[in-house]
Amino acid sequence: MNGDLSMGDDGIISNAIVAGNIIHDNGVGGGSAINMDCVQDSKIFNNLLYNNHATGIAMYQIDGAEGSKNNKVFNNTIVHPTDGRWAVLIVNGSTETQFIIIY
Repeated sequence: MNGDLSMGDDGIISNAIVAGNIIHDNGVGGGSAINMDCVQDSKIFNNLLYNNHATGIAMYQIDGAEGSKNNKVFNNTIVHPTDGRWAVLIVNGSTETQFIIIY
């Protein structure tokens, strides 16, 4: 999910729900299993991510109007391989997200 100012809208994705997915085996050169450029006020829960060699969950700003903000991320399972990037990445103005992480 990527907000993109160049597409003529406000560049923000709001109130999305990402739930109940099984995402696995993304390649090293691929994008994140759950990719969020300027996703705000959304819920990401009950997802199983495993063996993803890129990033698991990423929140950032590149093409969107601002960073990913005010999201709730809970009850997800991330089993990340040793050659993967990051299990969770939050950068470039992404703030105020609530996480419940179980190791």
